[in-house]
Amino acid sequence: MELDAKRWPDAQNDDPSAFYKVPFSRVVYIDQSDFRMKDSKDYYGLAPGKSVLLRYGFPVKCTNVVFADDNETIHEIHAEYDPEKKTKPKGVLHWVAESSPGKEPIKIEVRLFEKLFNYEAFMTF
Repeated sequence: MELDAKRWPDAQNDDPSAFYKVPFSRVVYIDQSDFRMKDSKDYYGLAPGKSVLLRYGFPVKCTNVVFADDNETIHEIHAEYDPEKKTKPKGVLHWVAESSPGKEPIKIEVRLFEKLFNYEAFMTF
C-alpha cells in the first residue's frame, strides 16, 4: 500500500505536487528510543497496550513483545493498526517500511555529527 506524505509541513491539501508516495507494509521499523516496556503519563512513544500514530500512516497499538534468547533484548514488537483512523493517539512516530519483495532497498550513507567542543566558545574580534 502507498500513503501520501507532505513534502513540507504547511503544504496545501489541494496541491498534488505537495505530496509524495510512501510505501506502507506489514513490517515497519521504528527508532529504538520510540519504544519502552514501561509506560508513563509523560511518554508519547509506543509501549505495551498503548497506541501511537505512524506519521502519514495509521494509529497502531502494541499487542505483544517478542524477546531475543537473552530475555532482555527486544527482537520484535507486534501491533495492530486501525485503518479507519478511529483512535487519536497523542504520540507520532517516524517509521520506515520493509522493502518490497524482489526490490533492493536504497543504500545510503549517513554521517552523524556531534558537537565539536564540550564547552561554549566565545569569539571576539
